[in-house]
Amino acid sequence: MNKGTQKLNLFSLTMIIIGFVIGMGIFRTAATSAKDAITPAVYFSAWAIGGLVALCGALTYAEIGSRYPVTGGYYKVFAKAYHPVTQNILMMIKITMVIVLISALFFPDKYAVNDAAKAVAAPEQAFTWIDWVKSLGISLIAVSFTYGGYQQTINLGNDVHNPSKNIPRGIFIGILIIIGLYMLVNLSYFNVVGFNQMKGEKK
Repeated sequence: MNKGTQKLNLFSLTMIIIGFVIGMGIFRTAATSAKDAITPAVYFSAWAIGGLVALCGALTYAEIGSRYPVTGGYYKVFAKAYHPVTQNILMMIKITMVIVLISALFFPDKYAVNDAAKAVAAPEQAFTWIDWVKSLGISLIAVSFTYGGYQQTINLGNDVHNPSKNIPRGIFIGILIIIGLYMLVNLSYFNVVGFNQMKGEKK
């Protein structure tokens, strides 16, 4: 097999999937989602539910992609512009940037939110069930866009080695990594910036 016909392995496919989804949204959407969340529980629930919805959607695309591995679309342009190794490096840099944000969790002395500040937050029981559901729904709008992008995996097709197995595996692993990174980043935001400060952040 020459270089012109070299196919994506599972690791490269997973990196591409993560690259499709993780973008600038995670650096902006947190404040938008927090603004519409009436409690921290609503905020984190929105991110968790958004991740599960994205996982279900991604697995649907994985099934289609593995059954009909037709090559084309976005990946053709991407493969033309970047060598696969360059692409992997770029995705690893992007993941590293997210991990740097998560690393703030290991420096609790720098947290903007202390126990007293957390106590100021209104208790969940102050809100009705309907208030909670409405808040969750509105928060999910911004979150859903942040999880988007996995749909483009359908274009990879036969550019993937053993597509019937590696496309579903790559999508599943990639989305799980993204969910984990997003949840940890938001926990970092919550501890370092503070929930009330995030709600008041300018968009």
